[in-house]
Amino acid sequence: MSHLSSMKVILREQETCCKALVGLLQKERTHLVEFDVKAVEELAKEKDTLLLRLRLLEEERQRLAAALSKEWPGQGGGELTLRALAERTGDAELSEIRLKLVSLVQSIN
Repeated sequence: MSHLSSMKVILREQETCCKALVGLLQKERTHLVEFDVKAVEELAKEKDTLLLRLRLLEEERQRLAAALSKEWPGQGGGELTLRALAERTGDAELSEIRLKLVSLVQSIN
């Protein structure tokens, strides 16, 4: 599997995990309002697991970004962003994934 294909797989998995995190945060908010301590504790465990998964995915994404920056060199020599990668490769799927991730992260904040 190419680095670009691997990156897409990682990004899709990050998207799935972020969607799950948004769902957990919404449940947590509801349980906090209801003062349901037990439910909040259970959700905290699920969140911890999900955040660990996201951390591991991010480490793999960074590793792949470093490899891709060598394959798709550009100007500036800095870290390869998802936007820059989509522009360099002309891959519309990467742009779509990027927009979804940005939207999910904004909904978490």
